[in-house]
Amino acid sequence: QNLVGGVDGYLGSSTAPTTPTQGVPDPTGQGALRFTNGYPDGHGQNGVILSGWTFPTNQGIQIQFETVTYRGDSGGNGSGCPSGSTASNGQCVGTTTIAATATYTCPSGYTQSGSGSSTTCSEVVTASPTKSGNKYTCPSGYSPTTGVTKTTTCTETTSIAPTVTYSCASGYTLSGSNCTQPTVVLATDPHQNDGADGISFFLMDGSQPVSFNDGAVGNYGSWGGSLGYSCSNSNTPYNGLVGAYMGLGIDEYGNFLNGTQNTLDVTDAQGLGDNTASGGGQWANRIGMRGAGNVSWYWLNANYPTYYPSSLTQTQQYAAVQNTCETGTLWNYSNTSKPTNTGATTSGGGPVLYDYVAIPNAWEVLPAGPSGVQIASETAQTRTLCAANATSDNGCVMPIVYNLTITPAGLLSLSFAVNGGATQQVIKDQSITASNGPLPDNFRFGFAGSTGGDTNIH
Repeated sequence: QNLVGGVDGYLGSSTAPTTPTQGVPDPTGQGALRFTNGYPDGHGQNGVILSGWTFPTNQGIQIQFETVTYRGDSGGNGSGCPSGSTASNGQCVGTTTIAATATYTCPSGYTQSGSGSSTTCSEVVTASPTKSGNKYTCPSGYSPTTGVTKTTTCTETTSIAPTVTYSCASGYTLSGSNCTQPTVVLATDPHQNDGADGISFFLMDGSQPVSFNDGAVGNYGSWGGSLGYSCSNSNTPYNGLVGAYMGLGIDEYGNFLNGTQNTLDVTDAQGLGDNTASGGGQWANRIGMRGAGNVSWYWLNANYPTYYPSSLTQTQQYAAVQNTCETGTLWNYSNTSKPTNTGATTSGGGPVLYDYVAIPNAWEVLPAGPSGVQIASETAQTRTLCAANATSDNGCVMPIVYNLTITPAGLLSLSFAVNGGATQQVIKDQSITASNGPLPDNFRFGFAGSTGGDTNIH
């Protein structure tokens, strides 16, 4: 198939070459590392580029890089907010309406009787009788009408409606006789994204191999929401990166931090379960981080051959890796008719199983820069950058610059800036060694990108 993603669209030209082999490199100084092919072909892809050398970690690490994503075919991963709600600041917001509390009062001098809507206000008015001949009578409408004497007090009772005032509990707004309050129907508008799936940057233990089976199988993570870093609960062969230490997901579709459990305590987490056992549901247009991992058939079989024997069929191998990824614990497949979850991450003094745990407080959802910015710019057909500080990505790509630092003590900091805008801090000086283990002696770094049912050029 013809490759797209060049600076002019196709490689070397704005139009498709006659044959794929006629594609030529971008001009010097205008190239990019490209991981997926994008529209109209690149479904279910994952591409990885690893550093060919390792570097020591004893002086810490500081890395800056820029990403662009464009020319996809998803147009959003949902149908918008549910009926009765609207998108507001990346959420679906509806309105809760309750009756206001009514208070009934009477004017001064009136007597209040009854309660609630049956309340009445009454006032007794007095008058003196009048004499006509030898007879005394009360004015019209007054009582009594008979037996009136000179000393009789004539009375008339008048009634008026009470005054009604309405009040609301704290957090509600008075609207007529009702109280209203905005209510989050969904913690994220499911249509806020634009593309699938995303890009990752990662650090791996430099002592781990870059491939298995004598180079026949590359050491990298799964396609789809795993972004070429973590294992997958959904996509064969389910393998994750072996020796993974830390992964940053630049995630337009929103599944990178979507595990079976809502360990990030995200409100109204959506669609749990795409990859690993930890995360915070699907949330489009999210930047987030995962920790160490080694969930791959090659690692499991090499380190726990009794639990993951070589005699398993390929289908059984897939199931073993998938179950391990979903639970974050070792499974015993020595009896293939009845595999069991050990509930442990190590056994018999063997190495610890790591399941790419979602790092708490290390995620941010766009738009956090210019209004309405998406990670992906699907309408763009080439890598033409938007004007600096532009607030719309219609037809151009929005570059995002990332700065990531790990100190020799294992303190992690991450910030980003969208299209030349202000730098925004995601995490600062947070220890990652507690969950990831100590820093290895050497790191190898890599970039990856992936697609699934929808595509983008990453």
